[in-house]
Amino acid sequence: MGKKNFKNVPIAPNTLLKDLFRAYPSVKEVFLEFHMDCLHCKGLNYETIRHAAENHGIRLKELMDEIKKKLNLEGGEQNKSEGS
Repeated sequence: MGKKNFKNVPIAPNTLLKDLFRAYPSVKEVFLEFHMDCLHCKGLNYETIRHAAENHGIRLKELMDEIKKKLNLEGGEQNKSEGS
């Protein structure tokens, strides 16, 4: 009861890393490919995708594109089932 449906976590710059990794575990590979050790960082619980990109000198658009590519998503497809 009261569990968050993690599959409804949006792929957006302000998404928390902890929620992203919990909802989409395969995305961890993208961060590792960018040499971002966010999986073990203290900031995992409060940092966003945008924060992580900025902290590692990665272009946000490039990181977002790779995350979406990994998940085979295009512009919000992860929420397509909502309202059905």
